Amino acid sequence: MYQNLKKSTILFIFLYFFSIFQISSRPVKHLDDASHYENILVDNQTFLKNEFLNNNKESLIIREYKTSKQILIPKTELQNWSDANISFRKLKFPKKFIDIDPNVKQRIKHGCIPLSAMLNGYKETKLNEIYLHCINREFPSRTKLKTIGHSALGKKIFALNILLPNEDTKHQTTERDKILVHCAIHGNESIAIEHCYDIIQQSLLNKELEPILKKLDLWIVPILNPDGVNAYWYRSFQEGRKNGFGVDLNRNFPFHWGGGSKQASSNNPKSVYYRGPSASSEPEVKSILKLFEKNHFLFSISIHCYANSLLVPYSIENKNNTNPDLAWEFVNELTKNINSQREDKPFLAKKNLYEVDGTDQDSFYHLFGTYAYLLESSHRVENYNFVPTILGGFRPLWANLLKVYDNAWKIKIKVQNQSGKQIKAKIKNNTFEYFENEIQYSNQDTGIYTLILPNNKPTLLQIETNQYLPVSLEVFPEKNPNIQIIEVLPNPN
Repeated sequence: MYQNLKKSTILFIFLYFFSIFQISSRPVKHLDDASHYENILVDNQTFLKNEFLNNNKESLIIREYKTSKQILIPKTELQNWSDANISFRKLKFPKKFIDIDPNVKQRIKHGCIPLSAMLNGYKETKLNEIYLHCINREFPSRTKLKTIGHSALGKKIFALNILLPNEDTKHQTTERDKILVHCAIHGNESIAIEHCYDIIQQSLLNKELEPILKKLDLWIVPILNPDGVNAYWYRSFQEGRKNGFGVDLNRNFPFHWGGGSKQASSNNPKSVYYRGPSASSEPEVKSILKLFEKNHFLFSISIHCYANSLLVPYSIENKNNTNPDLAWEFVNELTKNINSQREDKPFLAKKNLYEVDGTDQDSFYHLFGTYAYLLESSHRVENYNFVPTILGGFRPLWANLLKVYDNAWKIKIKVQNQSGKQIKAKIKNNTFEYFENEIQYSNQDTGIYTLILPNNKPTLLQIETNQYLPVSLEVFPEKNPNIQIIEVLPNPN
């Protein structure tokens, strides 16, 4: 299956450059929106006779029968059909996504394909599982497939862990800095999953990114809300945003949970913004927080759609970032060369789109000091003919983030006792001013703590833990720092 890997890589490179240089603005035309599309039936003879039908990329053949074809066509095209005297019959509009993309069954049945070919259509939970296993088999020395938890209805939540081999002992796998990308926390945001697969392709097939990725431990979760994805595909377009218990997962995170106004989230289970019975009550939220607790990600991107924006923490009103505010200082570099296709809305970096509380990025930023960004793609569920080009417009964000990491001034310490046992310790510094009671700790599993600094000036660290004597030391940042071992001594009291 993988003997044609070189050909696959050539195909990937072609698609990469094709998507970059074919960017043009595009109006929003959601496939699941009856105000944008008409569901019609046209006989095969009529279809074959009309070159206009055969070459129309805006239309989507969703079923082929013996004597006719069922086609989803933009309503703006219907007048052209009438002008061309094309006869057709209107059908009821589909109610669930499987009715628009029944070919997913063939992709599931076909099974494994090379990673370079996986931007071939929208993915539901079964196909996502198949493809992640395929990627792991195609790149066994570079990837690990993990189950990080289960959904409200018991479905597995998969993560692909990408670790490119590196002979430099400074970047052994247990000591690398970590980045997380997760998608589809709202299951009806179909293009978000494709963004995750695009980042997987970039990370495993784009040789230009390898030198930086060899320093990193990368985690990608294409579907955080499998219950929502399944509901959207197999039950109704009206479902999918929330999980199997009817909770909006991106209002269930602990920081400032339920602390905003009625517009920020809701205590009404019928609301699309229902925040759940308590903070972090949902298994999906618990799973991703547990992953953060174990890995202390330095950067993260949560991918949504379709507001065409990059949201910067804190996104909650009246919450203040650290001073200096690196989360915002990185924005110019992160957004460089992004070329969104959205016709009616420019791509902008923002604090938020509207009032929110209990969000993932704010909780990651507050609890772990993660530079946690939220990307709102330009479209949600377009005709897939245009999806690779849409993805290509946002592709610079990933390369930019890697460069921001690589060029940043960093300190990296490992806290351990005299026996070499790693220690979870509270760590303060004199470089940043904090306003929201943020407390940072070394990783309890590794003892490692990484801090990005605004420049190469030294910072004073204070290391505290109950069972050991406090330590104060001055640390000098580097762009590619060695780990500095900090040994703490027992507190005789």
